[in-house]
Amino acid sequence: MLYQNLLGEGTPYRAFVSAMGGFPAHRHADLEIGYCLFGEFSVLIDREPYTIREGELFVVAPMVSHEIPTSYDPTRRVLTVVMGPAFLREDFAPFAGAGFGHPVLRPCELANGVELTAALERVAVLSGSTAHADRLALNAALFSIAAWLAAPLERVAPPTTTADLRGVAGIEPALELIWNGYRAPITVDAAAAATGYGKSNFCKIFRAVTGESFHSALNRRRVRVACDLLRETNLSIADIGAEVGIPEPKTFLRVFRSLEGMTPGQYRKAAQTV
Repeated sequence: MLYQNLLGEGTPYRAFVSAMGGFPAHRHADLEIGYCLFGEFSVLIDREPYTIREGELFVVAPMVSHEIPTSYDPTRRVLTVVMGPAFLREDFAPFAGAGFGHPVLRPCELANGVELTAALERVAVLSGSTAHADRLALNAALFSIAAWLAAPLERVAPPTTTADLRGVAGIEPALELIWNGYRAPITVDAAAAATGYGKSNFCKIFRAVTGESFHSALNRRRVRVACDLLRETNLSIADIGAEVGIPEPKTFLRVFRSLEGMTPGQYRKAAQTV
């Protein structure tokens, strides 16, 4: 079972169109949507098989296991959206700890189905754009989708309450802290305090859930942002290090090279030749 979070991404959500070739069983503390634009595909949600056809979507509640069986159809097009508290913030509360009575939706059967379909297709069109106005429009569409999905879905009890699922929910404040507060000198003590765990217990749970240490996750987030700044701005490397919370140049160089396999200067040069 694979646990996923969004710390390695350039945005606090995922939104992309693909042929949906397959993905192993996984779970995460976010809401996931798969909307079939063309063709059809299979999905296992809490081990139950479903077929998603054109114009239908599946919705997976936080911490519910789901898997896309491997299949090949290059003409298939599926919009995948993953969003959670890092993006929706306090508006994620209606989805946290909830399950859904039936995970497959047919917008044509919903009172607000026309608007929901329009928002999903808008996200599909805008998901590949880097233009600022398009990103704002995409964010607005994602909030609209979340609002529409919150209303018609039947709430049921969460599927499991095992210790590791509680652990994932418990460290979510630390993941949010990394996402939104990476510029600050975040300590393990501060992250542990945000979750309510003692430092030692927090470190064990964080590694058990994410597969890495807190400092590794924090550095990965910082380097991801640094890569964006190296590609998209003319800021000096020293300024970028300070901007992402690693103000000591030698430390920034070491951390960046350990994760990217090259120096920040080499990364910037390579990005300019693409």
